Amino acid sequence: MSDIWEVAKRIAEWSNKERPMRCDLCNKPITKMEENIIPLWRMQTVVSLGFNPWKTPGIDMPTYCDPVALTNELKYKNWYQFVMNDTADWGLCNSCASAFQKATGVIPQFSKEGNVSFTFNVQTPEGTNDVYISGPFNGWNPKRDHLSRLSTGIWTITLEMPKDEVAEYKYTQGSWETVETAANQSFRPNRRIAVKRDNSGEFRIDDIVEEWKKPPK
Repeated sequence: MSDIWEVAKRIAEWSNKERPMRCDLCNKPITKMEENIIPLWRMQTVVSLGFNPWKTPGIDMPTYCDPVALTNELKYKNWYQFVMNDTADWGLCNSCASAFQKATGVIPQFSKEGNVSFTFNVQTPEGTNDVYISGPFNGWNPKRDHLSRLSTGIWTITLEMPKDEVAEYKYTQGSWETVETAANQSFRPNRRIAVKRDNSGEFRIDDIVEEWKKPPK
């Protein structure tokens, strides 16, 4: 009887131990500082557009992944359904994150513990119906991060930025043909913010869009 209790005790101790973090693609152990975050909605977007880790150079999917499936095509179909039904952000190792970025153009974020939260409030010209923010944090996609309307002409969004970076960004109306410009349709350089290591909490950025680029007729 004492042997049974000893085994049960060891099982309980083992269960309570902190498990090492692992890459959500290759399953290799990683630390919190090595974790590259892919927001769930972005992972689901690139997968719906055809991202396949089995066909991506630099990503070594574990051999035991879905052992019931006999081919990578079947494994991918089952993995696809898993991604679409998932409820959490994805954490990748440095190697998989680099391969993922090359394949999709999406730049992974660093661990959320090393991020700074920025709220962007922007005043826009009369008649603006949609506002997006674009930068390296979303692969310079002009129609991915949509701002919410606060009031007439005022839009907002909160994003997490990695520390120790100078983040560049621009506002668009959903395409580079309708990107923000300076007065009289002149070119406007990228906006820049410095994200410092000693930043903490949330920060607010107040911007003004002077004009939108007029699409060609």
